[in-house]
Amino acid sequence: MQSRFTNIKRIAATGLLGLTFLFLTLPIYAATSNEVREVAKAFICNCGCNKMLPVCDMQCGKNLRGVIAKKIDAGWSKDKVVNYMIKNYNEQILAAPTKKGFNLIAWITPFVVWGLAGIGLAMVIISWVKATEKKDAEAAATVSSEEKKSPAVDKKMDEYHKKLNEELKDHEW
Repeated sequence: MQSRFTNIKRIAATGLLGLTFLFLTLPIYAATSNEVREVAKAFICNCGCNKMLPVCDMQCGKNLRGVIAKKIDAGWSKDKVVNYMIKNYNEQILAAPTKKGFNLIAWITPFVVWGLAGIGLAMVIISWVKATEKKDAEAAATVSSEEKKSPAVDKKMDEYHKKLNEELKDHEW
């Protein structure tokens, strides 16, 4: 009877130990899933759907996430996995170009273009303002020179103003 009781104890202890091991390893698998998602953010799917790898639901995306998971389970770091993926699938799989070499142009060019466009726009606006100021100055100079022309012009202007005032009075303006 004691041997039977001892066997039950062994089985219970083994089962309890197995369950303990199972519960202790579950968080590791959840962390691996998060790590896969974190590493996969650096890539797009290579089948042509151009979705970010963590959200691609096609078979190719699942396969690539599986490759990443295997490498992480093998103890690889994120940088090592990224380098492996670039080596095997080219830089086209990257979600963003690397910030080295020729790819640096892809990072710098938009800022340079926006800067040059802003400078060009400022130059155009300044030239418009200067042209308007020049026209206003010329118009003011023309008016002042016309005013200085002759007393005959002044006499005609006086007659015109007088006639205008009389007509406005007639129409009760």
